Amino acid sequence: MLLAEDRDVPDPGQRVYPCLRILCGPTGRPSPPDPEEPQRVAEAARRLALRHVVITSVTRDDLPDGGAEHFHQCVLAVRQTTEATVEVLTPDFGNSPLAVERVVAAGPQIVNHNTETVPDSTDACAAPKRIIDELSACFLA
Repeated sequence: MLLAEDRDVPDPGQRVYPCLRILCGPTGRPSPPDPEEPQRVAEAARRLALRHVVITSVTRDDLPDGGAEHFHQCVLAVRQTTEATVEVLTPDFGNSPLAVERVVAAGPQIVNHNTETVPDSTDACAAPKRIIDELSACFLA
């Protein structure tokens, strides 16, 4: 999904896990990442003449790297195609410092963590993995 300057360009094939009741749309196991998506996102950013692009996704615990490589490819495509600044709003990548490092290696100007809510307000199904300290350590190392 590409979010920037109040413009949304969602991936129409995106599915969400059934336990994410706060999200609308079809549920079920998500499709594999589309290898053409990074270039489509970059082209959309170019056509819209965006100055700032935010790349985010649902949590992809179904993928070995949590989707880090797909984030990496999207960031690279946007940076190569536009002069926009790039921000990533990432899931926790299963608490993998290597996955975070892979995303950072693509050179986004801003890195944020996608925490849906505070721990006391979540149920067991939607609870985020409390790894903000671990993610911070990746950037301070």
